[in-house]
Order: sequence, then C-alpha cells, then structure tokens
Amino acid sequence: MKISKEKNGNALLVALEGRLDTMTAPELEAELKQELNGVESLELDFSKLDYISSAGLRVLLSAHKIMSGKGGMKVTHVNEIVQEVFDIIREINHQGMTILLVEQNANMALKAADKGYVMETGRITLSGTGKDLAENQEVKEAYLGKSRK
Repeated sequence: MKISKEKNGNALLVALEGRLDTMTAPELEAELKQELNGVESLELDFSKLDYISSAGLRVLLSAHKIMSGKGGMKVTHVNEIVQEVFDIIREINHQGMTILLVEQNANMALKAADKGYVMETGRITLSGTGKDLAENQEVKEAYLGKSRK
C-alpha cells in the first residue's frame, strides 16, 4: 500500500493506494498517530484504494474516534464498485422490496435507508428514519465524523 500525505495548516489529506489489509493496516495506523497531532480536519482519499479488510476498518474507526473530538474526518472518492452496490440496493428498494443492509459506511447507508438502527456491542441503542439518524448529533459525532462546533 502507498500512503501519500498532504498537510495544509491544521488539515491533513491522506491518499491511500492499493490494499488496506492485515499487513498494511499497522503502517497506516503508525502514520496517522505520527501526523494527527494538531490536525483538526482529516480527509481520507480512497480513489486508488482497491480493498479494505476488517483490520483496515479498525484503523479507520480509531482515527475517526480521535478526529471526532478535534473537528472531523471524512472519506472521499469511495470505490466505484461500492457506490454501484448502493445504487443497485436503492433501485431494488424503490421497486418495493425490503432490504436488510448491514454496512460500515454510515453516511451512505443512512442516505439509502428508510429506517435505521444503531448498534453498539450487539445492542440497538438508537433507531429512526435514515434522515433522522443522519441528523442526530450523537450519530454525527460517533459515526459520521462530524463534531460539535
């Protein structure tokens, strides 16, 4: 995996290329720990990222937790295939079929959802329409990378 970083004041852009997996996740984790001091805005560019494993997701979750207290984190240029899957799910749902979607990308999932549930350690802690959950301050801070200003 190739990691490119660009710092602009208190904003950091990190572009990932290749695979974020068990072997490369520790490298990203170390890079982020080194760079996040003083950073208020983190943007992760996934335009050249081919794959993310659960180990990679754990590193992203850890970064998100750190950044939610500082100003925020956003992921941009999500893989075209992931976007296509969401488009297909939306189309099937518009045709009247109920779909159960379990997804790590909360922003995209809530945009596609009529109803959503937030689970923490196996328990439902919040529920509501996708729109209501996306606008909920607790959800924004914990899962969408937006903190209180």
